[in-house]
Amino acid sequence: MIRKLLLFCSFLISTISGKTQTHLWSYYFGQDSYSMVRSMCRDKSGDLILTGNFQTTLGFNNNQTLQAVGSKDIFVVKIDPKGKVKWAKSFGSKFSEDGIGIATGPDNSIYVLGLREKELVIGADTLKSNLFQYVFKLDSNGNPVFAKPVFGQSDINTGTPSFANGGSITTDLQGNFLIGTTFFDSQTLNGKTIYSKGNQDAQVSKYNSSGQLLWVNTMGSLASDYLEGITTDANGNVYFSFSSGDQNFQLNNALPWISGRIHLFKFSPSGVFTTRLTIPFGYPSNSCNNIKYSPFTDKIYYARDFNQTNRIGDFSFKPVGNSDIFIAAMSTDLKFETVTQVGGTADDYLNNLQVGSKNIYIGGYTDGAALFQYAPINTRKEQNVLFMASLDYQLNVNWTKEFRGSDYVNTFRDIACSDTSIYVSGEYGGKFSYDNQSVSKSDLGFDEFLVSFKEESGNLPLIMGNVYKDVNLQCQKPGSLPLEDILLKLSPINIYTKSVIDGTYKFSVKPGSYTVSQILPPKKKQLVTQKCPAGSHTVNVTSDKTDLNFFNKVSDCYYLTIDIESDRRRKCARNNTLVSYANEGTAQATNVEIRVIFPPLVKPISSVPAWKSKTDSLIVISLGTLLPGAKCTIRIIDSVVCSNDDLRGVLQCTKAIITPKNACVPLNSNWDNSDIDIQAACDDNGNVKFKVTNTGTGTTAQPSFVSISENNNSIYQDKIILLPSQQIEYSVPSTGQLFEIKATESEDHPFFDQPSRTITQCKAGLAGKAVIGYTGSGSTDNLSEQVRISCLEIRNSFDPNIKQATPAGVTNNHLIMAGEEIEYLIRFQNTGNDTAYKVVILDTLNLNLDISTLSILQASHKFSWELKGTFNPYLVFTFASINLPDSIKNVTKSQGFIKYKIKAKKSLPSGTVISNRAGIYFDYNFPIITNYVVHTITDKIPYNTERAKDVLKNNVVLSVETQETGFKNVVIAPNPSGKAFRITGLPERTMTFHLYDLNMNLVHFQQVSEGELITAYDKSSGIYFYELIGNQRVNGKIVFK
Repeated sequence: MIRKLLLFCSFLISTISGKTQTHLWSYYFGQDSYSMVRSMCRDKSGDLILTGNFQTTLGFNNNQTLQAVGSKDIFVVKIDPKGKVKWAKSFGSKFSEDGIGIATGPDNSIYVLGLREKELVIGADTLKSNLFQYVFKLDSNGNPVFAKPVFGQSDINTGTPSFANGGSITTDLQGNFLIGTTFFDSQTLNGKTIYSKGNQDAQVSKYNSSGQLLWVNTMGSLASDYLEGITTDANGNVYFSFSSGDQNFQLNNALPWISGRIHLFKFSPSGVFTTRLTIPFGYPSNSCNNIKYSPFTDKIYYARDFNQTNRIGDFSFKPVGNSDIFIAAMSTDLKFETVTQVGGTADDYLNNLQVGSKNIYIGGYTDGAALFQYAPINTRKEQNVLFMASLDYQLNVNWTKEFRGSDYVNTFRDIACSDTSIYVSGEYGGKFSYDNQSVSKSDLGFDEFLVSFKEESGNLPLIMGNVYKDVNLQCQKPGSLPLEDILLKLSPINIYTKSVIDGTYKFSVKPGSYTVSQILPPKKKQLVTQKCPAGSHTVNVTSDKTDLNFFNKVSDCYYLTIDIESDRRRKCARNNTLVSYANEGTAQATNVEIRVIFPPLVKPISSVPAWKSKTDSLIVISLGTLLPGAKCTIRIIDSVVCSNDDLRGVLQCTKAIITPKNACVPLNSNWDNSDIDIQAACDDNGNVKFKVTNTGTGTTAQPSFVSISENNNSIYQDKIILLPSQQIEYSVPSTGQLFEIKATESEDHPFFDQPSRTITQCKAGLAGKAVIGYTGSGSTDNLSEQVRISCLEIRNSFDPNIKQATPAGVTNNHLIMAGEEIEYLIRFQNTGNDTAYKVVILDTLNLNLDISTLSILQASHKFSWELKGTFNPYLVFTFASINLPDSIKNVTKSQGFIKYKIKAKKSLPSGTVISNRAGIYFDYNFPIITNYVVHTITDKIPYNTERAKDVLKNNVVLSVETQETGFKNVVIAPNPSGKAFRITGLPERTMTFHLYDLNMNLVHFQQVSEGELITAYDKSSGIYFYELIGNQRVNGKIVFK
């Protein structure tokens, strides 16, 4: 009897740590007649579906009994998570039938791969040929939809029928199904005859949900060949593993000959060959399902046993015994990234591999004792002991489990897992046992079992501790308060986690030596200083380690933060703008106000809570007192104006400001007191004018790097030193293109900004049509945590599930500098036909991103988040009770988003690629995988040297009477000022004048007219921002002596 272990795990979110296993229920059948479970799977509703064959009768715990028609019939059974049979169906003729594979589609439909001996009727379809493989489809209630042949009779050897040796079936996210198998002589697929090259060839074929053949590929040598496994990724690419009985084989019976015995193939969704990887050791095998794709890591996982010493890239392999097992993690272009080896001094063989939401599972059998990293197997050194092992995505073994029958006959059939349970089916001889569970001896000598057990933490040692606010500064728990959302790192295996609401954290690890470090992002460092320990905790772990605590001095002050995001900008349509604010400090803030300034083409309609005042495009919302830890969101309904103009692609930026200032955050004493301001304008001749001004009181200590891009392609670069009040003007001719300018601030500047401006639609004679703002290719010039800007283009439609990044980067390679901050935005929409009650987003962080700079910004709905993962950390955002309606019922409310920011590592070399995408899970549905967001690190942005010749540079030392603000003829004089000044050249008769300090606190407010004297004698000396608001907006900076 073939010893086989098949594994299946559906893609569901797992919240368990997976270290110990508790028995839940068992089910045994076949005591009075022969039966065999061949394959299992789970549908998106969580039900378990089995197929196989049986003789005579087969009974179930819902009092249903199936009666075989012939010598052996197929059964298909659906079981709920508690072990209750929901329904059971049988299919057969007077001859022998077998169900050898099963898979479910996105709509819970069921596909069964079968093998028949003679004619078979399923539903309305009749299948007639001998020794014929076929597939039939059932709906979720087990009713036949169609049955179609897969293999046809041979046209050679005087009609000897071809034969399919095993096979596997899977589905993709697009609703198609794929079949992998082996055959000899010939086969006919939907009328197309294919001949084997040698004794036995391998093949993979793809069908749509109606059973129509889309394509087929074969691999064969002059000997016997095997297809070992098949999988698909989120984009529909197909991967399969293949072993050849000869050193050379052909693809689709075509030259050239390909050398090597073991190969992994990748084909496009349309079946076109993409790439191949040769494994230089191993031997042909008829094991199934040893290659799988994980949407959680966007990697391919491959496993097999081997008996030779060899090397793949940087990885060396040498079996400890006669045969060991290796498991590899690969990129989607089939390049090895991580490999581990397990086994013992006897024979260890792999049958199958599967991936879950957190772990990888392998199954096989051993004939002697083995050590899977720290976990021993078969210490009694019995023969034919079946095992399964759980590994995390970094290929560390979590746990192992053995399954035995008292007689020699032991066969695993399949394993399936949910977010809380694992299901195992198989055959046992004599008395079956695993852990402390056992059943009586079979009446027939061998029976079938189905058991369920729950994964729980507890088997591996725990490293635990607390993160405290040290109130008394004594590094003692009494009197200390918990600190939430502090990141922690476990080295050398680089596992990440965060402290929860009570300040606790924990890591589950295998025995060894570890170091626990506290990570304080830049925003936290302004308020939190680690006191004890002085550095990290280093421990040698053999059992649980507790009280590895961190005590921190926390400044007693409020710390206000704000963020803003809009769901869309569509012409003549209402949109939602969300403003999230928080007091992340430890003291209450009073007289809190939020001001939101809308762009010219967007008009605010209402807000919850209601705004206190509205002046043109400015709304003011009064919040009063904000307690420590308070977090809330303001929902604003706004609308893009209706216009005869084509507004598509016009960028609109909305600014949000929260006051009062965060007074306890000191300015950096190393700041050179320079402050860069950029203004943009369009003259009547169609020239874009960028003015870069040092509005500070000190000379720039380091050169400011200035770059100008046109339609996202760099055309000009400069390095400038600016004296106080010195201005440099750059002029470039335009015919309506999108231009952007960026400049760098002093390294020790008190704000986290990079000044930038954009201008588009600047044309000769149409200066008034020019649109000035920001762009997603560069920084949004967010001045501090208390000022945020959100920019969106006006569009007619949006991709509902997408990942975006700001900056997008320059050129088609999306170039950014090392150390640059990236803001990621993940949008999602329920495009199904029913309410989504829970949404989970998994986002694997690229290893080139600096975890210490991670900051979670804003979400559309209430959520929780976790940082998980070993070596390669990933974020988990959970919207637990989101109740998101479908887009048919409510387009606006069917949408949501999450936003965070993080910096690229400072030490990255030029050419480093940072790619990132996310998986979005609506309830128990298959994940929706977003697009890739890609950046490339460069140490110098390339630019068009020919176009640079069109850029004119003019150095100006401003007089106090001539400083401009981006609007022609507007003058603040004198500037710098003795706190009394006049404004001339106003574009409107009266405007509202707003004056802000460096922390964007509103310190002065009045209506002004042309030439009116403004006094500010009560204001301190320094830099201030001003804004003139009417039908138009004028803004700039003024210096008080």
